Amino acid sequence: MWKIPFKCFQICGKNILEEKGIHPVLETPEGVEATERFKGEHSYLFVLNHKDEEAEFVLKEDRTDLLTGTKYTAGQTVSMNAKDVMILER
Repeated sequence: MWKIPFKCFQICGKNILEEKGIHPVLETPEGVEATERFKGEHSYLFVLNHKDEEAEFVLKEDRTDLLTGTKYTAGQTVSMNAKDVMILER
């Protein structure tokens, strides 16, 4: 399955992308970028807040922040500081 940024998902037209099985890796607000990489059985979600203010997003699954050790659960709202980076492992 293809993974694309949520912003492109909004611009390109949700129905066309859904028909092709293309889904965003994470629904994020404007100015927040998310991409996912895989190694073996692990998934790494890189989230970058390019904004000059705090941003929030909701996780779809349990993840652990590799930079802080913080554990998040599915459905939890995560807050990021301005210009912050997170690496979330599943």
